[in-house]
Amino acid sequence: MRVYLDLVILLNFAVNYGLLRASARLTGASPGPWRLGLGAGVGAVYAGLCVLPGLTFLSGNLWKVVFLGLMVMTAFGVGWQQMRQGVVVLCLSLAMGGALLCLGLGGLWNILLAVLVIGLLAVFFCSGAMTHAGQLVPVTISLGGKQVALTALRDSGNTLKDPFSGRSVLVAQADAASRLLPVEAGALSDPAGAMERLLALGHRCRLIPYRVLGGEGMLLAVQCDRVTVNGKGAAPMVAFAPGQLSPQNTYQALTGGGQYE
Repeated sequence: MRVYLDLVILLNFAVNYGLLRASARLTGASPGPWRLGLGAGVGAVYAGLCVLPGLTFLSGNLWKVVFLGLMVMTAFGVGWQQMRQGVVVLCLSLAMGGALLCLGLGGLWNILLAVLVIGLLAVFFCSGAMTHAGQLVPVTISLGGKQVALTALRDSGNTLKDPFSGRSVLVAQADAASRLLPVEAGALSDPAGAMERLLALGHRCRLIPYRVLGGEGMLLAVQCDRVTVNGKGAAPMVAFAPGQLSPQNTYQALTGGGQYE
């Protein structure tokens, strides 16, 4: 059987790029097209090596895992988050294999159709479903002509909601309040007293109950003029925690899954 090396590489590049793109969409990652292209190129070169005489041993499962890891690291980088993306790429690859079985294995158009089907499923049914665990996103809060820019951690365990409206509430640390409101950061340790002073100044605010593993309490929440999370409009109610949210100040706010308007 004659094998055309250039077609093997080009076809695998297209398939790998589609899988990496779908994985990025599912996990909320945002690598540039060039990084996805480099990652797809690593996988395509590997596929080409597998068909060369004397290198067919590379088609073993161990080498598949090794080059899958190299492909993912090239496209997304190195870290625990990237390991999760590698698992997603692997699952998508297995799903594509299942789709090929349904379509009757082999053939250029069957392979491309399988990639298209998997990609469409990722876009229309699963997009954003895995974006909340550990991702850092930019946040802006505007109030009374003042604006602060923060980094927020997407925390799927953050289910804080406004009990009146039922909408999600962004949680920001104390120093953000001192930059937006006429209160000192230390005043948030007494949220009821801080709310009384802010109400007297015409601010719209309330107390919101919260519960964590170590206990429960109340947070001062203020109705802001505008809140954006990762460039998208979000619910304008912001709750202010009395201390710092991250020990290394890696992030200054917490946002949950339903934060968009």
